[in-house]
Amino acid sequence: MIETVGYGLMVLAVLQQSIGLVLAAAALVVGGFSMMHPSLNSLLSRRSDPHKQGAIMGVGQSVSALARIVGSGVGIPLLRQRLDLP
Repeated sequence: MIETVGYGLMVLAVLQQSIGLVLAAAALVVGGFSMMHPSLNSLLSRRSDPHKQGAIMGVGQSVSALARIVGSGVGIPLLRQRLDLP
């Protein structure tokens, strides 16, 4: 939720061309991500079979990294089309 609000503020900051709002929005995005990531890891850990926990946690980390790569691959072309699209 916090991260989503940060992304919304980021769009608003770009439209208003406000550096202060960009920094505030970035703080919300980073804060939301830092709260979400450990929660997702805990959920993966608790819901997995104890004998397969290491493999499942590794797959979870791999999917997280892949999402950041794919997100950049999608976001950068959108950014070139229009500044507020990503």
